Parts: sequence; structure tokens; C-alpha cells
Amino acid sequence: MKFQYIKNRVWGIASIFALTICSSSVLAQEFSAGTDSAQPSGTATIPLAYDSDGNVGQLIVQVTFDNTVLTADLSNCLSDLEEPHASFPFTDCVEVGPGSISITISDAGSAEIVTQSIGTIDFAVDGAATAPSSEPIGIVIQDVTDTGGNTIGTGTVTSVDGSVEIISGPPAVLDVSPASIPFGNVISPGTATETVTIANTGTAGAPDLDVTALTFSDAAFSASGGTCGAPTFSVSAGDSCTVDVEFSAAAVQSYTGDLDVVSSVGTSTVALTGEGTAGPVAAFSITPGTAAFGTVDLSNLPQDIVHTVENTGDAGSTLELTSVTLGGTAEFSLGTDCPASLAQGETCTVTVTFDSAVVGGPFNDTVTAVTNVGTFEVPVSGEAAAQAVLAVNPPFGPVNLGSGPAGSIVSANGALSNTGSADGAVNCTLNDSTGVFSTSPSPISGVNVPAGGSVGFTLACDLPDEASQGDTFSATLDCLSPDDQDFEGTHTLSCGVQEFQVIPVPTMQPWALVLFSMLMLIAGGIGIRFFRAS
Repeated sequence: MKFQYIKNRVWGIASIFALTICSSSVLAQEFSAGTDSAQPSGTATIPLAYDSDGNVGQLIVQVTFDNTVLTADLSNCLSDLEEPHASFPFTDCVEVGPGSISITISDAGSAEIVTQSIGTIDFAVDGAATAPSSEPIGIVIQDVTDTGGNTIGTGTVTSVDGSVEIISGPPAVLDVSPASIPFGNVISPGTATETVTIANTGTAGAPDLDVTALTFSDAAFSASGGTCGAPTFSVSAGDSCTVDVEFSAAAVQSYTGDLDVVSSVGTSTVALTGEGTAGPVAAFSITPGTAAFGTVDLSNLPQDIVHTVENTGDAGSTLELTSVTLGGTAEFSLGTDCPASLAQGETCTVTVTFDSAVVGGPFNDTVTAVTNVGTFEVPVSGEAAAQAVLAVNPPFGPVNLGSGPAGSIVSANGALSNTGSADGAVNCTLNDSTGVFSTSPSPISGVNVPAGGSVGFTLACDLPDEASQGDTFSATLDCLSPDDQDFEGTHTLSCGVQEFQVIPVPTMQPWALVLFSMLMLIAGGIGIRFFRAS
């Protein structure tokens, strides 16, 4: 539906009245109210203009309006006075009654008011107002005083009146998207561009949306193009256009700003953020994050822990390794194959070695890596000890001593070994309910295994005379050591009775023996005759 406007007498900002005073000169004061249009529930902004011949120190004007349709918004009354008018010592707007506003402009009694000025006052149109229609804005000059405080005019002259034209139809609706734009990281100096869409989502028949300004609160953001063009531009109901917003990072820092889209129906704000960076950002990673050797026997030193260093940063980034150093504890040393820099995804290694000739500790140190993205520390710790490191062969678990005839003994030999640097005692307990198993030494209790040495032992099973074919026997041998907490386990022993069977050897029948002898004689005779013939 097209907008419908009611023609109304629009008063220009022209001379309206002249006040005559008892003096040698006649001073003419002119005040006028302009016109504006708005839809129900909209806002009309009425211009108020003043023109004087001079020597006016104070001006009081009464503005009248239909308060059943219009509501004055005095929060910005004459706030847009242009310089030098904004420097008036005193400006006041007061609603003195229903539909009546008193406006005072004063020089505070010291100098004359500037001879020309213009400002505005806003009126909200009631949502139930009938459109199309026109509501008058009246002006009455109540008092004019010269710079000496003398009254030079009264409220007997009416200036030019304005009006609010109420437009029919649905309102234009401003819709700006997105509500925020995070530009992210931009290498400085550099730019990035995103698009903002400005739409008029008013229903059919709504007026055009007039965008009067695109303002940015930070100079790092600006409009660089799009389909909207430069303000002022209009957007029809149901239509939209775009504005390209450019972020320009001129330094390595964070940027925050706003884009205000100022329109005939209000202002919408888009939050803008961006980060100026020096380039792709590298990241330092080291695995494992500590070099914790724990307690290590002297015989197992030296020991190494290998750490992997990687640049896990952005693609195209470079991790610069300025230095990789160790604090200086004598028990630790450092080796590395790391180059001066690592590209994204590249790795190298740092090896920490723990060694000590004597028992001591705990020892502590720190590996420090100085890079272009920060300084990183890896804690290093270890303790050297003289301790037994025991093992047994056969290992803990099932041990079958074999089988034999009843009344025989089956056995197996074993050994306790100590690869540690201190002697270690071993205590074993034989749990045998059948009484057929034994150990040598007997018992294996308090057996001392010297550092770096071994001690042999025997496990035996004495099969009972009365045992039968297929009988089996079992027992357990539980071992541990007070000197090696990791040495603990159980041998599950077994043995059985197996009688040996005589394997029969087949022999020839008597007639077969006679035949075999005759064949041998014939073969012998043939052989003799053959050799004689030759």
C-alpha cells in the first residue's frame, strides 16, 4: 500500500512578526516550527528556527501541540543546536501543562543571543492515531528581553506554526545482520572483509527505510563497498542490501568497535572485534612433560628419558628454539638434535640422562627451553640407590617336575639371580600337603643372593612306592624378598607316576629261520661262482 500524505500548510522558516518598542530602532524577532511526518507509534522531529535583529538577551517561547495524539520527548530538546548556538549559557525545555512546552534561551544576562539558531524537538505519535491526518504545532512568543533585561516584546504575536503529518500504512522495520562480526586473527598489516545485510522487513505497504548514516566507533573498521551505496539510501519493504565492512589491522593488538546503522526508524548496532597478529602463531609442545626417573639402582645407571618437541601451532608458523639448557646438577646431562627452528608439525628430541656413581638423592634439576612463543620448563628428578634386583628361573608360575615310576625321584634345577648393586635375601615357603616335594637348600629361607651374582636351588618330587600309574601330586612354593619389593610370586609345582612299559620286539618263526638260512647259502654260492668266473 502506498503511503498517503495529507497536504497541510507547511510553514517556512520566515519572518512572522515584528515587535515595536519605545526606542530609536525596531527589533524584529522571528520564530517558526517546521513539519515532519511519522506513522502511528513513530517519532516526528520538528525543526524550531529563530532569527533576530540582535540585542536579545533572553527569549521565552511557548510551543503548543495536541497532547491526545502527540507526546513531547524533551530529553533531546534543542540538543542539536549548531555552533555557536550550543554555547548558550542557558537553554531549557519544560512541559508546563498538557500540550504546552515552555522553551527558554538565555545569555544569563551578560551578552546577546546569537541572531540565528535552529534546533529540533521530538514528538511521539500515538499508536492509535488516525492516519492520514495532520496535527498542528503552535508557537507563541511569550517574552523577549534585551541584554539589559528590559522587556522588548510580549506574547501578542504568533509565529509560523508547523505540523506533524501522520502517515497511514504499516511501519518500516530495520533489520541488520549479523549482530556481531568477529574478524579473528589478521596478520598485521593486513585486512579482512565481512558483509553486513541491511533489510526492511516491514510488511507490504510499509514505507521505505531511509538509512542516513553508517558510523564506526573505531577507525580500524570501515565500509568498503556493497550494494547499499553511500548514505543516505533507501530500502523498500521486503528488500535488502549489503555493506562490506573492512577490518584493517595496523598493529599487533586487539580491536573492538561498533557499526551503527542509523535509519528513519531507529539505530541498529553491529559489534565488531578483530585481532592484529604478527603472523601464523607457533606453539611449543614437549612430551613427556617431566623427566621423573624415580629411584634407580646404581647397577641400572645411566638411564635416559627422551622428550619429543613439536611445533603444534598454526600452519605456516615457525617455532624458534633459542636455547635448550639444563640447570647444572652433576647427576643429569642433556642431549638434543633440535635445530634452531621448527616448522608447523615438525619434531625433534631432547634426551635427559641420569647417572650417579654413588648412592644419593633425590636429585632435582630443570630443563629450560627458550622460544619465540615463551619460556618453558621441564622438571627433572631422580634418586640413586643400592638395592637388590632379584629374579628367579624358572619364572613364577606352573613348574612340572616331570613323571617317573613309583618310588623314583623327579627333580628340576633353578636359580635365583641378582642384577642389583646390593645383596638380597630370598624367603620361600613350601606348601605341600602330600609330603612328596622338597627343596635344596631346605628350606629356601634367608638365602642371600649377592649383588651381581646368583644362587642355585633344586626342586624335587619323591614319588611314593605305593603310588599307582597316573597318580599326580601338586604343591606351591611362595617366594618374596625383604630387599626387593617387586620380587614376589608363586611356583605351582606338579609331578606324576608313569610306569615304563617293555616294548616287544617281533621274532621269526622256526620255519622262517630255516628258509632264511637256505637263502643265505644260495646267495653265498652265487657270489662265489660269480667271482671265480671273473
